[in-house]
Amino acid sequence: PEEKHETPETNKAVTVGNDGWLATKAKSDDNTEQGKKEEEQAFRQQLLERIDADLDKEKKAQMLDLLWQYQDVFKAPEGIPTTTPLITHAIQSGDKVAYVKPYRMSPAQLQKAEEITEDLLKQGVISESSSNFNAPIVMVAKKSGETRMCLDLRALNAITTPSKFPLPTAREMFDNLAEAYYFTSLDMLWAYWSVPLREGDKSKTAFTVRNRKYAFNVMCFGLTNAPATFSHLVNKVFQGCQYEFALCFLDDVLCYSPRNFTLHLYHLSQIFKRMRAANLKFKLPKCIFGAAQIPFLGHLASREGLKPDPKKIEAVRKLRRPESKKQVRQLLGLASYYRQFVPNFASIAAPLYKLTKDKPKGVLWDDDCEWAFQEIKDSLTSAPVLMYPRWDKPFIVETDASKTGLGAILLQQTQRGTRPIAYASRLCSPTEANYSATELECLGVIYALQQFRCYVMGREFTLVTDHKSLEDLKRIKNPTGRRARWLMTLMEFMYNTQYRKGKLMAPADALSRLPRAGAIQPKEGEADDENIVAAITRAQAGEAQQLKKQTRKRTRMVTEEEPQEKMSETEEKQLGIRPEDISKAQQEDEFCGPIMEYLKTPGGNKTVSREIVHWSRYMILEKGLLWHQYEYQGDNRRRGTRIQLVVPTALHEVMLQWAHQGAFGAHIGRDKALEILRQGYFWVNMARD
Repeated sequence: PEEKHETPETNKAVTVGNDGWLATKAKSDDNTEQGKKEEEQAFRQQLLERIDADLDKEKKAQMLDLLWQYQDVFKAPEGIPTTTPLITHAIQSGDKVAYVKPYRMSPAQLQKAEEITEDLLKQGVISESSSNFNAPIVMVAKKSGETRMCLDLRALNAITTPSKFPLPTAREMFDNLAEAYYFTSLDMLWAYWSVPLREGDKSKTAFTVRNRKYAFNVMCFGLTNAPATFSHLVNKVFQGCQYEFALCFLDDVLCYSPRNFTLHLYHLSQIFKRMRAANLKFKLPKCIFGAAQIPFLGHLASREGLKPDPKKIEAVRKLRRPESKKQVRQLLGLASYYRQFVPNFASIAAPLYKLTKDKPKGVLWDDDCEWAFQEIKDSLTSAPVLMYPRWDKPFIVETDASKTGLGAILLQQTQRGTRPIAYASRLCSPTEANYSATELECLGVIYALQQFRCYVMGREFTLVTDHKSLEDLKRIKNPTGRRARWLMTLMEFMYNTQYRKGKLMAPADALSRLPRAGAIQPKEGEADDENIVAAITRAQAGEAQQLKKQTRKRTRMVTEEEPQEKMSETEEKQLGIRPEDISKAQQEDEFCGPIMEYLKTPGGNKTVSREIVHWSRYMILEKGLLWHQYEYQGDNRRRGTRIQLVVPTALHEVMLQWAHQGAFGAHIGRDKALEILRQGYFWVNMARD
């Protein structure tokens, strides 16, 4: 249904259609000058509302003047779709015919289909036909309550010769925004309907409504080669603009300019001229002009860099625990789109990937899966802002490898220090886990260069690693097997190897050394030669083992017969912190304090933030202390509740030192320290700290 906004004392109405088109319709033949002025004023107001509010008055006025000059690019005559003369869509199906009987529909659906068909006839989108082809229609209910008529074109697509036209990747486009300061987001109106069908192929899109057959005159949604044709059109229209000051992905266009507003206006004028020449339109209600940051392809592009779109991340945060393999795959698919923002994504998500490969049809959700699920959501919520690559500056590639996985970071040096451009990580296969340390480091380098090849190929860069053997890679004599293949790959690149001690390689180490789901963990009391760098006496090891057992005992599965125990005396003595000190620190903490107050008077504070309400669902107050709890399912399919003490920010450093040294009297590796902490303690982004 259309929305009509009648202006006072005029015989005109400004109409905004379902697709965002703007048109004016006469209410009578008496078309007064006053009515025209009010129409113009209403349209100018609509243009002004789409200009970024943070621009000053002068810039807003300049932008408004430009938009008014090209107002025809945002208007359509009576809402009728306009078609471009630049291209037509062909359906290459040979002599084959695709005919599928119409699906049965309810009387209400048939009535709606007739109404939609009548509108499409008036707009010239379809026409009556006597074709031998037929595609059944499907009525799809939208969230807004409206109904959309779609065609099931699977039979036609099956006999159509596919057309291959490469679509740009999001990362490929964002790499061009290094100098961007002003952003404008544009959305093309009608998109596919702007492309006419080749005359001989119109009959192939035939469909039936109440024994009357129709066919599309324009490219309809669902055709297998439609994205390729539309991408070809966009490339034609914006030739000379793409990657200079415009990024185009199907019907989405992003105009970007450096810190020169006049130049940004010029760039927009070039885009508008090309749209006018191609007889194409933009959808004004979805456009944003002259902004400092703008959502584009699920990301938020800004002057500082790139980060996930908060609206998309909010959708991830609201996801419930997956209950089937299909839901697990959907979760991983959504989260993987933003994996470049999560330094340790592959290792974090390992328990969930394992669920998709297990033979049982059901999902055996355990403690590791719950941690991975929550950690993915937390990591995406606090994802770092990634820097746009500066092609005039040298790149730095940090890489590291362990028997768990491979990690790599692409960085560049700036005035504010070294900043990340992208993260990459993956798990090692069982075969790769048996490689020697030297081979693992070589594998890590090869993986990093494969991931960042488009950045470092053909230019000098610095390769930073924590293994000295990599400095002599180019001097290996008579290499064989995989070493020979790796060295041949490395010869393609121009790099300088820089050795850095492992303790200074925290970011890349974090990517590769997180525990892998299903990996064999050392038993209590066993030393890990790679991680323990100080001697542990028998007495210290015995004390540590006892402390570890007590910690695990406190976090065992809690049932009605097993009430939660307070912090043990051994832990209190080892940490040097009393429970009352922790309670006080929690109350003064920015994260813990508001949650504790909210739990004391649930529902009493109406102004509490959504974040506090969210976290309070997983918290309980017990004897003045704030505890984190969540349900999980163990290997024996027994459900239980994990209880962890919430550590305030002021005590994070103390807990980290205790986990690394206090428990063993010596420095242990990151994985073991993290395992110890998770037995009984919780804070947001613990793994990152």
